[in-house]
Amino acid sequence: MFRVLIKDRFQHPPYSPDLSSCDCYLFGVLKSKLKGKQFTRGDEAYATVIDILESIPSIQLLNALRAWATRLDYVFENKWLIPQLKRS
Repeated sequence: MFRVLIKDRFQHPPYSPDLSSCDCYLFGVLKSKLKGKQFTRGDEAYATVIDILESIPSIQLLNALRAWATRLDYVFENKWLIPQLKRS
């Protein structure tokens, strides 16, 4: 599944990371799992990324997509005002 998603990117408005499901969830997962790793070949990095993505439980992906849908609803209802992420 992720092999298709990586090659066929979702369309989303430019400069709006809050609307991109990958930016909100998947890149955070990848960043934490890849921290400290080094690769000498692109295919090795690619295979590791695929392994990480395929190890994410389906329920977590579903919850991430639901949260993304909630953000989209907010943006549409508020005439494209992008919600600010709360920083802790």
